[in-house]
Amino acid sequence: MHKIDSNIPVSIASENTCVVLPLSRPPSNWSMVDWYWKKICGIPFLLRNIFSLQRSGVNSLIIYSNTENTALHKKLFKENKLTLKLTFETNITEVVRATKNYPTLILNGGALHTKQEIESGMNFTNQPDEALVYPIDRTIMTETLNQIIMGNKVSLTPSSDNQESLINFLPGKNDSHINKPEDFFIQHKNLLQGSGLSNDSFMDKTITRFFSRQLTRFFLKTPL
Repeated sequence: MHKIDSNIPVSIASENTCVVLPLSRPPSNWSMVDWYWKKICGIPFLLRNIFSLQRSGVNSLIIYSNTENTALHKKLFKENKLTLKLTFETNITEVVRATKNYPTLILNGGALHTKQEIESGMNFTNQPDEALVYPIDRTIMTETLNQIIMGNKVSLTPSSDNQESLINFLPGKNDSHINKPEDFFIQHKNLLQGSGLSNDSFMDKTITRFFSRQLTRFFLKTPL
C-alpha cells in the first residue's frame, strides 16, 4: 500500500486544497483495471478525470479504494503525461487524517468530470455552483467516501456554517455517470457531440467533415 505522509499531506492542490478521488466498484464481471482503463475517445476513463484535474491546476491527488489495485497503479505509473503526484490509499482513516486540516474536494470516481466542474469545486471562498458542487460536513466524510465506493447515491444533507469543517463534493452530472458497460459508448458519443461532430448528413460524415473529425479525435486524445 502506498502510505500518506502524516506530516506533509501529499494531496495538497492549488491554494492548499486536498483532492480525493474514490473509485466506485465496477460491475461484478469487471476488474478494477479493466473498468477504469476502458477507453473513451481513446483515453482511459480514469485518465480522463486525472487529466481534467491537471488542467484545473491540481498538482497532487489521493486515489482511494478499499482494495489494492496493483495492475491499475502500474498502468498509471507508466503514463508520462501525468504531472500531478499520485497517492493510492486503501485505509479510509488515513485519507480522513491527511485531509483534516485543509479544504477538501471529493470527486465521484464513477463519473466523468470537466475542468469547469473541478474549478467550481475548488472555490471555497464564494458561493458554489449549486448545480455542480455540494458542500458537506467533514463529520460525514467517511460515510460519503464509503457510499461512493459502494456505488450508492450519496445523501446530500445541508452542511453546517462552520467553514473549517467544509468539504466540497462533486457527484458528477446525471448524464456523466458510468455505471454499466454501455455507458462508455454513451460518454464516447457525448464527447464527440460536444466537439461538434453530431451532424448526420451524408456529406458531413463522408467528405466535408472528414478532416475535422480526424483533428478533433486527435485533440480528444491529447490530454494537455
